[in-house]
Amino acid sequence: MRFHVVVVVFSLGFFAHANHPDHIKAEGTALFKSGTSLQSTKVDLYVPKKGQGKVILEFQGKEVESDSFRSAEVLGRKVFNVRFTDAPGTAKGTETLLTGTYLRGDNQAVYFGDFYLKAAGATSKWGHGGGFYFSTK
Repeated sequence: MRFHVVVVVFSLGFFAHANHPDHIKAEGTALFKSGTSLQSTKVDLYVPKKGQGKVILEFQGKEVESDSFRSAEVLGRKVFNVRFTDAPGTAKGTETLLTGTYLRGDNQAVYFGDFYLKAAGATSKWGHGGGFYFSTK
């Protein structure tokens, strides 16, 4: 299976959305490599307000809920992993894993890291798809 390199960049604004009142909406941009050029597109992420529940990814009016989400403290930093199957904008039968670090202050939260792709259910290794960054600023 051939994967395109995709870099996800999110700009996060904290407010509840009418369709997802228990979530905080993160508006952002996804960047992906197409040939030798970078392309961009709008992406929305809905994060559970209390850190429990499904993360929702929305692209071009289509949504998908996370298959799994977890966060932990590792070596003094907060890390997270969120996995989606058939995320909007990916080929059918593709799993997407966002894995990264988050920093939170009284004035802002910043999330950054890498994402990986593989065929759903495949025993093969995850392939690096790119990186992401999003912020509450």
